[in-house]
Amino acid sequence: MQVDLVVARYNEDLAWLGRLGPSLRIFIYNKGPQLCPQQLAGGRLDLTVEALPNVGRESHSYLHHIVSRRDTLGDVTIFVQGRIDDVGKNVFADLADYVAPALADGYCASDLEFHFPLFGSDSDIRGKLLRNPRYREALETGQLAAAGLEFNSFARQLLGRLPPVMVTSFQGCFAVSRAAVHQHQPEFYRGLLEELARHPNPEIGHYMERLWCSIFSGTSLRRRAALHTLAKARQRLAIRPRVRRLQPQLLPDAAA
Repeated sequence: MQVDLVVARYNEDLAWLGRLGPSLRIFIYNKGPQLCPQQLAGGRLDLTVEALPNVGRESHSYLHHIVSRRDTLGDVTIFVQGRIDDVGKNVFADLADYVAPALADGYCASDLEFHFPLFGSDSDIRGKLLRNPRYREALETGQLAAAGLEFNSFARQLLGRLPPVMVTSFQGCFAVSRAAVHQHQPEFYRGLLEELARHPNPEIGHYMERLWCSIFSGTSLRRRAALHTLAKARQRLAIRPRVRRLQPQLLPDAAA
């Protein structure tokens, strides 16, 4: 079985790749300073570096890999960003943990959450503008390109009618099976790639982070997401500070 690792890199230090096992084929899509493959991961031979224009965030790199290597994809492909030590629960410490679930379900992420389309969304710029002025500044200065559609409308345009409950994951770290990728035609991915290529930081890139699970597995992971949610709730309850019971104070007997 072939497992591939795709790394979307800008300027991150990739020394951590040297700790990975020899069975992985590694593909680095570099949008920052030039990299020398011979200096990475101990000069391993199964490592490919390709320079890409700095557009579309990590989603552009992932889709470029899917489109350009569709016929030679590994049985499982793990997609991660150049730095993974700052995303906490959103990546498996051992990348091998992605493989079996991805083969079984088509998609695997270390943490899954629910999204409820019928109850609106704050995953898009319209919701964020109401809560954080930095998004308005990013729009006004051209650092962020608005999608023109709010999140649910974009998802509906991409996937058709949305289920009442969707499963999502964050930070752009996940794995997919080759079969899951091949359920969509090449034109599906090329269209997304063209949309993302229009700007270095398109709002659609943030949408894609939340839509990978639905693209590759539909609603099949709702049970796993429920288990994740239950486990997180139990963890939060376990770490809550215990409230000390107030012991009734004995009042001294009244003086006779």
